Amino acid sequence: MAMNHHLLRNGIAKTLGVKEFILWWDSAYKLHVDGFHEAKLGSEDVKERYEYIENMVNLAKKIIGKT
Repeated sequence: MAMNHHLLRNGIAKTLGVKEFILWWDSAYKLHVDGFHEAKLGSEDVKERYEYIENMVNLAKKIIGKT
């Protein structure tokens, strides 16, 4: 059984102690589902979420030591 993405997101945020991770994850998830799978997002929708997704990627790079 697959883990609910909300439980995973909340667990990661809590483990890292980064409350903003929830916002970052939600932005990336919406872009993935509504942008990629459903093709419902326009370029402005993507631009609005870019900085949040970039923050999540930068945090991941920092954790794995690639900054």
